[in-house]
Amino acid sequence: MEYLEKIIKETESFFYVDDAKAARLSQELSEHMKNKLYFNPTPLKVNEGVQIHEDFSTKNLRQSFFYNCIFDGANYSDGGLAGSLFTNSQFYECNFINTNFQSCDFRDCTFDSIKEGLKYTRFSKSIFTNTIFSECIFKGALMNDTIFTHCSFLNCKWMPVSLENAIFKDTLLQSVKFKSMNFEFATFDNIKLDEVKLPFPTIPYIFNGLNYLTHTSDNIRITSAKKKDGITVDEYMENIDKLEEFYKYTHNYFPLTNILICKNMYDEAFSSVINGINLSIELRRFRMLKNYCKQLKYIDNITIHERQCLYKYILEKISKINFQDFEYSNLNHYLPEVRQLLLDDLKEQKIEVSLSTNINSIDTQKMSVLLNTIDSLLEGKCNYSIELRHNSPWDIFITIFSDPNNISLIMNTFSLVFSAIQTKLAISQAMKTKEIEDIDYEKIVSHKDKLKNSGIVILNLTINNNGNIEINNK
Repeated sequence: MEYLEKIIKETESFFYVDDAKAARLSQELSEHMKNKLYFNPTPLKVNEGVQIHEDFSTKNLRQSFFYNCIFDGANYSDGGLAGSLFTNSQFYECNFINTNFQSCDFRDCTFDSIKEGLKYTRFSKSIFTNTIFSECIFKGALMNDTIFTHCSFLNCKWMPVSLENAIFKDTLLQSVKFKSMNFEFATFDNIKLDEVKLPFPTIPYIFNGLNYLTHTSDNIRITSAKKKDGITVDEYMENIDKLEEFYKYTHNYFPLTNILICKNMYDEAFSSVINGINLSIELRRFRMLKNYCKQLKYIDNITIHERQCLYKYILEKISKINFQDFEYSNLNHYLPEVRQLLLDDLKEQKIEVSLSTNINSIDTQKMSVLLNTIDSLLEGKCNYSIELRHNSPWDIFITIFSDPNNISLIMNTFSLVFSAIQTKLAISQAMKTKEIEDIDYEKIVSHKDKLKNSGIVILNLTINNNGNIEINNK
């Protein structure tokens, strides 16, 4: 840490450019651009408490910051606001046609009565929190990989909207009209629908969609050519067996898996996932691999051992096929996410532990003792992975997934075993007072003695659990 801060201080003058020179550079570079705002000398400018109504069409204003602002009649058509942050801001009658809002962050915002200005607007990979859309019309908008949390869509129209991998969490859709819509590969997480008609064919393609449908008391219907006003949930569920047989015949394993999960047929659902993965590899539909792996979250009693077996199974299948170069590139784009979905239990809380040691490249015996100690501390408490960073001496990086009740125990155990600050006196005192429950203090002392007798020194211990706890043993 001190070393890196020293580098920053020593090179500080290199990064300094005075205001006058920056303004001159901006002017000279802008002579080559039609978009005169492209070389903006203040790209990280914070706009606070202002009303915006100007014409910024075609302008690139990415990574802007807006706090307590009002956008009323502003024109950002064909413009760029990617990577921007909007907090407690209101949008009225603006022109956002083909505007790039990708990877933006909207917090406590309101979009009100935008009827024409949300055509082909790009919101992909953005995050919306506590945001309200009222009386808005979305046409051809892109919302792929978007997360909506505690949001509301009121009296809106979607005609259509692309929602692949979008997540709707604790979100309300009230009197929302869909035209030519599908929700393929979107996720419903505690969603609430009111006076909404879901498209008939898309429901089995929604993560947790059928589960929502079978448990909800919301006022919804499902589209049907048989009835203008749609059919009821019960009438839709009468078709579930037909859908199951149809997807079996067509080898469409993704919707089939969701149907089997809805029926609590978990063994068959797991088999359906495996079949879907096999077919996806055979057809080079590598994007589908992550979708099948995500379905495991909703299959009860899938163990970490089964997840590990499935990951090895995928790698083995891939190793037996000769792909073209561009196919390998496509495959490698999705494999890291597949690995994360299968080997990291994302339902649990995550902590990261970093150990800097005195173990050099040839001390295999010391490394064995340390790894056995770590395994003994974590056995039966969590799912974890260990990464060895060979900098000679070695650094150990441990990623741990466990339920919140175990996290505190694991953190305390690591602190007691690997921190030189915890003396025998401190441990003995803790044993007497039992200030930390469920810890075997005699075992802690045994581990510390084993490390000491083996000549293993932990130079630095860092525990990251939504905030760093760093213990420097030097």
